[in-house]
This record gives sequence, structure tokens and C-alpha cells, in this order.
Amino acid sequence: MSRFDPSALLAELHAGRTSRNRDFHRFAGVAAARVLHAYRRLRSLTRELRREGVEARLRAPTGSGEARVEVLIPAVRYRRVVLLAPWELEFLLVELGSEGRVFRETGP
Repeated sequence: MSRFDPSALLAELHAGRTSRNRDFHRFAGVAAARVLHAYRRLRSLTRELRREGVEARLRAPTGSGEARVEVLIPAVRYRRVVLLAPWELEFLLVELGSEGRVFRETGP
């Protein structure tokens, strides 16, 4: 029995090689549905981080392995906090590329 790899499915979704409609059998399970939900959330977060006037803080992964991303838009007093699993954080940093500099790292 092979182990489910969320990173691989996330990469396939992002590259357009798979979709929920074309490959509905792959998304029948709970784990794959979570990856689809995470992908949509990460796309939204990426768009938000690329906007003008946005500040972001990245708190290093804790003992549970989750990293905390805080998105701030001071002009409108907006704050969004997102907890990311290691594979989600890796995807976000790769997606942002050099734009990953938008993050200010904070302590635990």
C-alpha cells in the first residue's frame, strides 16, 4: 500500500495536470479533499500577499510542525492568520519565489 503524498497532488493541481472534475475518483477520499481545500486557500493567500500595501510575518514551525503566517494591511486594519502544515509552507514559498521576502520572520 502506497502512502498518500499531499505535496505531489498539490503540485499536480497547480500544474493543471489534474482537477477535481476530470479526476473525481482521486478526490473521493478525505485526504485528497483536504489537499484541494488547502490548494484553494494557498492560492488565495498567494494573491493576497502579492497586493500592494500588504505586510506579512512568518513564525517558524512549532513543535506540531505548523508555521504561522500573519497577513496585515495596516491601512484598513486587516489581519489574517493562517496555520500551514510543512508541505503547505513549502508550496507557498516556492510559489512566491523571490517575493517570499515579503515575510518578516518572528520568533516562536
